[in-house]
Amino acid sequence: MSKPSVLISGAGIAGSACAFFLSRAGFHTTAVEPPPELRKSGQQIDIRGAALQIVSRMGLEETVRSKTAKEAGLAFVDTNGKRLAEFPVDEKGGMSFTCDIEIVRAELAKIFLRCE
Repeated sequence: MSKPSVLISGAGIAGSACAFFLSRAGFHTTAVEPPPELRKSGQQIDIRGAALQIVSRMGLEETVRSKTAKEAGLAFVDTNGKRLAEFPVDEKGGMSFTCDIEIVRAELAKIFLRCE
């Protein structure tokens, strides 16, 4: 018996994660993206909480961590360079302004699609 096939429209984060899990479940998956290549623009994505659990279950946490943007934290400074407020990286995955696992959107999609 042949594998069932699934066509996924959109190779962004949701489409590529869907392709990953369907492929793991034994489906032949094809993800298509209307533009000729994956979108490289977009905000960086913080991986924390439930997202970190999912990436871990995918067996991709180490790969994702190796491609992170190496977030250093956030600081607000005045015109003289004096720090007014500082928000260090939250390495425990809490709900702060910054997270230790911050990855460019296109890099995450490539990892999910195994194009890294």
